[in-house]
Amino acid sequence: MATVLSYVLGGLIIFVSLVIVVLVLFQSSKKRGLSGAIGGTSADSFFGKNQGQTKEKKLARFTTISAVVFAVLTVAAYIFLS
Repeated sequence: MATVLSYVLGGLIIFVSLVIVVLVLFQSSKKRGLSGAIGGTSADSFFGKNQGQTKEKKLARFTTISAVVFAVLTVAAYIFLS
């Protein structure tokens, strides 16, 4: 029984870790560098800022949820398989 549980938890941990990697790669960098600080970008309008923030907020929320699920699965694997 412990081997089946270890395979299931291990598979879930690997899957969630891959989801975290993909979510982090989809997020854009918050730094704009010197050119963004001086000239700004076309997305600096009110509507451009709000549109980008909703996507970024969703990605950040999903990343946080995935990290919490990863932590819970890791602790559960440690408790049940020790």
